[in-house]
Order: sequence, then structure tokens, then C-alpha cells
Amino acid sequence: MFDFTAVLITGAILGAAITLLVSWLRSKNIGLKWYEWLMSLVGLALVIMAIQHFMGSQIEMYMTAGWFGALAMGIPALILFVIVWRLVAVRQKAS
Repeated sequence: MFDFTAVLITGAILGAAITLLVSWLRSKNIGLKWYEWLMSLVGLALVIMAIQHFMGSQIEMYMTAGWFGALAMGIPALILFVIVWRLVAVRQKAS
């Protein structure tokens, strides 16, 4: 059975977080290039997939698979977020 409540809560949290991020970026006058937005969205998708894989594996009692899957998708997401952060920081420092 599909749980619509979890999807609704996840969507509300993601929507609020993205709205707050965009308003914070605008208030600080920080602009992102299109490829930085794309890398951020790919990183966000990887984080969501890692959480879903981890939770699903824990429910099915595959503890080790859950941890390894979360690492396999979570580490690339963190790497993408760090790359975007550094790109923005370097461009802001050069301005």
C-alpha cells in the first residue's frame, strides 16, 4: 500500500526548504548559474533516493544493504553539494 501522507509531508518540507533557500539567496544577492542549479537538483534527488532506500531496506530487515545503499547515494550527493558551494563561494569572492 502506498502511503500518501509520507509523500505529502516530504513534498511540504522540500517545498518550504527550497522556498527559504531561494529567498535567502535573493536577500544576499547571490546568483546561481544554471549548471549549479542542475547539480543541486541532482544532489537533492540522490539524497531523497538514499533516504528512501535506507528506510525501505530497514523495513525489510536488510540492515547492511540499507547502510551501503545510503552511502552509495549519499556520498555523491554530498560531493555535488560541496562542489556547488565552492563554485558559488569562489565566484562571490572574485566579485
